[in-house]
Amino acid sequence: MKKINVIILSSIFLFALVACGSEKTEEEKAKELTENIVKNITGNDVDIDINEDGETGSVTIKGKDGEEVTFSGSKNELPDDFPSDVYVIDGDIEGVGNVVSPKGKMITFGINSDKSISDLKDKIEKEMKSEGWKAGMNMKVPEAAMLNYTKGEKSVTITIGKEDDKTVVSYMVAFKK
Repeated sequence: MKKINVIILSSIFLFALVACGSEKTEEEKAKELTENIVKNITGNDVDIDINEDGETGSVTIKGKDGEEVTFSGSKNELPDDFPSDVYVIDGDIEGVGNVVSPKGKMITFGINSDKSISDLKDKIEKEMKSEGWKAGMNMKVPEAAMLNYTKGEKSVTITIGKEDDKTVVSYMVAFKK
């Protein structure tokens, strides 16, 4: 509790310092404040980068040993290094997120579909098998399914569920860089 109060007070103090007498934009003030809050909590340097269009952004946390982890995202584009052997269902890709570290990369995203959970599960299983992926835990309940695959140093977890009148397919793809 004491540590949380110190963090809150430090954040308020930092906000006051950043806001007073500065010609920085509101976005720059917010970015600097957030970087300082995360640094106070984790003890690590943080760099936040938000593109001007508001469509993409990233947060990089630098460890004391120089190792960096970057969290980034965009609305609907997979990165160029997305593994071409991962079967992605047809549809509009949404909410792409990336986590990059020296050990590898993880990409998450979702796609809405009008197809049934069973149809999507069957198609994904068939296509992943044809690409040489080894099936791990695959389960299905009436309103959801979870599929897991590995291939070399890559893994894919796909969840399929219902949300309102759509079927939502969520991907989590991890691989070494």
